[in-house]
Amino acid sequence: MKGKYKTVPWVVLGLCIFSFALSMPSLSVTEGAAAEKKVFHWKVSSYTNPGNKSLGMAQLWWADQVEKRSEGQIKLKMYWLDELCGAKEMMMAVKSRLAEVVTHVPSYTPGETPIWNSAYLPFLGAQRLDHCVAVYNRLGRESKPFADELNKFECIFGGAFDNFGYNLMGKKPVRSLNDLKGVRIRAVPDLGEILKQFGAVPMSVPVTEMYSALDTGIVDLVAHSRLTFISIKWMRFRSI
Repeated sequence: MKGKYKTVPWVVLGLCIFSFALSMPSLSVTEGAAAEKKVFHWKVSSYTNPGNKSLGMAQLWWADQVEKRSEGQIKLKMYWLDELCGAKEMMMAVKSRLAEVVTHVPSYTPGETPIWNSAYLPFLGAQRLDHCVAVYNRLGRESKPFADELNKFECIFGGAFDNFGYNLMGKKPVRSLNDLKGVRIRAVPDLGEILKQFGAVPMSVPVTEMYSALDTGIVDLVAHSRLTFISIKWMRFRSI
């Protein structure tokens, strides 16, 4: 192997928006060391759990691919939610090197990465998943303001994963912004505040209770990602 590989901290941003932040040690491989490759063991702190049928599975696949594509030079150890740190402590964990890789959700701590949080604004997401990931990858690697924000935590962008922007699903069709007026929508707090500006009534409902909330009329619509709807087989309930 010729050349040098420098190790720098990474941030992998997954937008729906979710993000990974990686802190990587510097790799320096010379031709003389080719016969004896150093193996790097990285701790990955995730904001989800292995039982999550969309995010957990995706992160396990990603970790497996990193090991395979590095030809075994990078070994990843997954630590799930709260095993190393909480979901709102990811950026400090990567800065302190508690973990070499963290999964960071900008909207959880908007004061830490406000520029990255701008990517969460509604009505901006591309329709196709690959287009979303391409946009986030370019922002992380080519936009100085986005990169500078991560420099504060001594890490760099490592890549993005996405499960689409949030979609509305429920009993009332929304064809225009006027249709949001008076509609009770299950949404996360930051998105709820935005929807409120258009007359909607945001409500807090756990993901596991979204279907029953719709079925009993507690809410009219729920806001979540299409991938989540698919993973929990919501298409079975189109008669709601």
